[in-house]
Amino acid sequence: MSLILLLTLYLNASLILKNIQKIAILRRCALILHAQRSVADFQLQVRDTAAWCIGRVCDSCEEVVIRQEILTPLLPALSNTLQQEPRVASNVCWAISSLAKAAYDMGCQMGTDYSGQPETYILSPCFEAMISELIKATDRSDAHMSNLRIAAFETLMELIKNSPKDCYPVVQNTTVVMLKKLEQLLSIENSLETSSDKVRFVFILVRVERVGNIEGWSSCT
Repeated sequence: MSLILLLTLYLNASLILKNIQKIAILRRCALILHAQRSVADFQLQVRDTAAWCIGRVCDSCEEVVIRQEILTPLLPALSNTLQQEPRVASNVCWAISSLAKAAYDMGCQMGTDYSGQPETYILSPCFEAMISELIKATDRSDAHMSNLRIAAFETLMELIKNSPKDCYPVVQNTTVVMLKKLEQLLSIENSLETSSDKVRFVFILVRVERVGNIEGWSSCT
């Protein structure tokens, strides 16, 4: 087989692979857009499945969820869904965690400072609003159901851990609020459903304190 023929086959194979990858991304985009419309369905099971689907795509398809054309309709949908039934809202927390990780990774790829932190990322304009909605979720009267309170705190932790420098003032305030809330929960004997819940909250509390100390957020201005 001639070298020219081998080169032609290689180029054709590369082109086919790129087209397959593009088709896969388009299919995932269509899937998440359909799912975000379904989270407003009147049936709980449909909303729950749609929220799980969004979380799954956010977790496994970073290149899809960080597209602006996906984020623009997705973020309001996540905010609204976070106020739905605990089982649905808990899945949304997972989606937000994965979204924060994807956005942070993209921010790092665009450039970091000497400490390895990006100056900003695609979620910076809505970072404070996302934090606020998650804190509200921890205060819900039904937050003990479907592990929603734990999921919301863990998602807050992920947002803190995966935050760029321009979000540090919000992060500083959030760590203070989280520490107070966690300490209050742990001090009220009847506020936790099981001993397992207490262990998980203690673990989150330690992580918040550790990350805050490492990053030096207490000295942020």
